Parts: sequence; C-alpha cells; structure tokens
Amino acid sequence: MGVPVKSEGAQFEAGLPRVLFKVRLPALVRNRYVVSSGGQRFLVNALVEQAQQGRITVLVNWPAAPRR
Repeated sequence: MGVPVKSEGAQFEAGLPRVLFKVRLPALVRNRYVVSSGGQRFLVNALVEQAQQGRITVLVNWPAAPRR
C-alpha cells in the first residue's frame, strides 16, 4: 500500500491508501520483500503459479572445447 503525502511547513497531510501492486505472497515466510535503498524498487518473494521446465546446458572444461 502507498499513501500520497503533502507537507507544507509544519502541516502534514496523508491521503488515502492505495494498492501499489498485486502479488500472491507465500504464507508463513518471514522475509517476503525487500525495498531498494532509493525506495523505488521492490524485490518480492512471490508464489509462481506453475513452474516452467527449462533446459540447463553445462559445459565442462570449456577452454578445451573446439572453437567455432
């Protein structure tokens, strides 16, 4: 959630809260998100609907591999 803030001199006014983004968070996880030092980005530990199966290629002893 985010709240717009207005500050003029000694006066402070907070607006209505609004949703910044929607994300499904895992239950019972302690560190669900981290905010960047500038406050402009979030790293979120979110649930993935369906894991994608991908291929991983491992190249052993790559200096000895033939060059193309």
